[in-house]
Amino acid sequence: MVDADFTTSLRNTDRAIDPNLRKVHALSRPQGLAVGIHHISKTFGKSPALKHVSIDVEPGSFVALLGPSGCGKTTLLRILAGLESADSGTLSFGDRDVTHVAPSNRRCAMVFQSYALFPSLTVQGNIEFAVPRSTPRNARRQISIDLLKRVGLESHARKYPSQLSGGQQQRVALARALAQSPALLLLDEPLSALDAAVRYDLRNHLRTFQRETGLTTLIVTHDQEEALALADRVVVMNHGVVEQHASPEDIWNAPASLFVAQFVGAMNLLESVELQNDLLIHAPSAGQAIGFRPASARLRSPRESDPAHAIIGTIADITFQGGHFASHVALLHREQFITIHHSNLLNQSASGSAHQTPPGSREFSVGSREFSVGSRVVIELPERAAHRFDEHGRRIGAEQP
Repeated sequence: MVDADFTTSLRNTDRAIDPNLRKVHALSRPQGLAVGIHHISKTFGKSPALKHVSIDVEPGSFVALLGPSGCGKTTLLRILAGLESADSGTLSFGDRDVTHVAPSNRRCAMVFQSYALFPSLTVQGNIEFAVPRSTPRNARRQISIDLLKRVGLESHARKYPSQLSGGQQQRVALARALAQSPALLLLDEPLSALDAAVRYDLRNHLRTFQRETGLTTLIVTHDQEEALALADRVVVMNHGVVEQHASPEDIWNAPASLFVAQFVGAMNLLESVELQNDLLIHAPSAGQAIGFRPASARLRSPRESDPAHAIIGTIADITFQGGHFASHVALLHREQFITIHHSNLLNQSASGSAHQTPPGSREFSVGSREFSVGSRVVIELPERAAHRFDEHGRRIGAEQP
């Protein structure tokens, strides 16, 4: 687990830094750096990895590059670091063109998934090694001590990497990256190798740290929850192109494409449908698909007054999923299932247990109506919760990235 005093150490370290060292190492408040990525393309053999990617990163922001394996996100991060060269396009850091600048002159630091610590050096030695050689020896030592305090590992200074947990090693890797006094921090899936509890804690502390320092940061991840929780802006990538670049809220509430809608969070998707008085109906000529989150819709019993072409389903199963229950509905004449979330299970005790009832006997209510496995239902969906996509998979009314 992450040390409890980690966040406090972030705030206290600034006051502990020797004023004379601030001139040598801008640790406390690095200036946020604007990053411009303009029409970057990259091909490996005959396989295009990036196709005319353009992204503007605001100074001091935290940006997540999100997408499945092979989408180009790590290639883009390596091009930013100078570890790969682009086939075309330009890069700018602030008002400086760095497209052909050597990695050592870009003032960016990269933290790898594998940590890449030197096993023969102590924790403090790993950090001191990254401090520029032009820095006086005493100053290098003080910088490493200050950074260890910043990441809450000052008591582990004399240990070797093999003596640390995965979360502690990742924090050493972060401190070593900061020892370079970077203007840009690049994180390549830094939390993916950690177990869930450590990953959750370190994620929160990483966000706190970024806010404390104001350091422009880009993180590569395939974890949607991680991207939404950490970033000010999320760039969703697929097959080497940017599908959407927006705030986490807009990525969730207004996905720009079918890919974003289905990749980020759970999304039901129905083709050739329409809404009529907030009821989903068959519409073969509609030429659109409607997507909706499982918590956005409501089930109810069919009524005689419903349109003849209302979509009807049968509850096939009700499953417990932690903070809610999920009804899995088989749609008639569609050979398709959708999922609806709800929390009002009838055969629960006041403590929240389900009286150890078999899953097939679980029931829930909507208003005065009770439902169970086998119940026939229709789907009510507010217009505001419907995400409409055209035949090309683009959100209707969305701006192109």
